[in-house]
Amino acid sequence: AANRCNHQCQRGYGWVVCTLWNQRTVGQRRAVSAATTLACIRKLKTRSNFRSPISSCKSPTALTARRWPTVRWFQSVQTTQPYPRWHWWLQRFAARRAERVICPSRSVADHAASAAGVPHEKLVVLPNGVEQVVSEAQVNEQLPMRVGFLGRLDPVKRVHLLIESTRDLPGVTLDIFGEGPDRARLELLEHGRFHGMVERDQALATLDLLVLPSLAEGMPMVLLEAMAAGVPVVAFDVPGCRDVVCDNVNGRFATPTTLRDVIAELRDDPDQRRHLATGGRATAERHRWPAIAADYAAVLEL
Repeated sequence: AANRCNHQCQRGYGWVVCTLWNQRTVGQRRAVSAATTLACIRKLKTRSNFRSPISSCKSPTALTARRWPTVRWFQSVQTTQPYPRWHWWLQRFAARRAERVICPSRSVADHAASAAGVPHEKLVVLPNGVEQVVSEAQVNEQLPMRVGFLGRLDPVKRVHLLIESTRDLPGVTLDIFGEGPDRARLELLEHGRFHGMVERDQALATLDLLVLPSLAEGMPMVLLEAMAAGVPVVAFDVPGCRDVVCDNVNGRFATPTTLRDVIAELRDDPDQRRHLATGGRATAERHRWPAIAADYAAVLEL
């Protein structure tokens, strides 16, 4: 296991953050097993400033907690998606060993309590953050309006709703950035340009409107990053998204039946897009990483 122990460390806000992975083939990172986690933690534990692992590895971390009871362990839950059900069984198991369970939104905390039985006194909400926020939102008033999706192409993202809602919609183009198991099925719908994996900043720079039609989220980084880039957003009123978007303030809510009309309305109303982009920028400012990092430091007692 020691030979398979890999960690990548980044410095920021006064701490060193190490990411663990198990690399068995070149360019492919796989899940970290319990044995590998033990080997990696043993190596990192020799550092004088090693304090508190935060993990979303669930069972591996819970097992390693038995090995070093003097090390503080924190569990991270990042989603409200109900499936697979074994995911929530593992969360329940890991939470027994964790000192605190960190969630990025109130929706995630509520779901962790109901789906995994995490005690409310263990839950703490620490939202996601962004590094940079544009000084002023610039809205493109020219048509076509460039609509896009950015993220993993997974059935839970329901990208097909965006594809069908923009099909034959005048004055609108559709760009889809990302990879995932749903890509082949989505390409069969024969609408929109698929770009594969692209840097988020690069992708956002090409868009006038970002749409996230997910069934459930944790606290979607893509919405915060779009707001930070001055791109107005449309999402559905579902767990995770409702923790970021306030309808008609920093974004718009839609449903499968209203999504086409909302996009058309924003296409015809650049002033509304400018209003939403300004509200989104204010939201992103409240989620700057220096403030979020200070909250983490307080919870971890660093």
